[in-house]
Amino acid sequence: MNSIYKVKNIEDNLVTLIDIDSAQTYQIVDFPSKKLLPGILLDGTIGKMNDDFFWTWHYTACVYPEKAQQFICFVD
Repeated sequence: MNSIYKVKNIEDNLVTLIDIDSAQTYQIVDFPSKKLLPGILLDGTIGKMNDDFFWTWHYTACVYPEKAQQFICFVD
């Protein structure tokens, strides 16, 4: 799934993201989160296998500050 996600929470190797278009929440495992802060927007791709409980981050297209959310518009 490709979208723009807002970082909601970071705990150890588990990052909770919110899709800013659908408001769906996703939990990502093994995300490199050393310099990641809550509020940051990540444009990228996540995925998981059918039997997986958590999602995996696959690709980062762009990183935005939290203030950028007011200027992002999704077109269907």
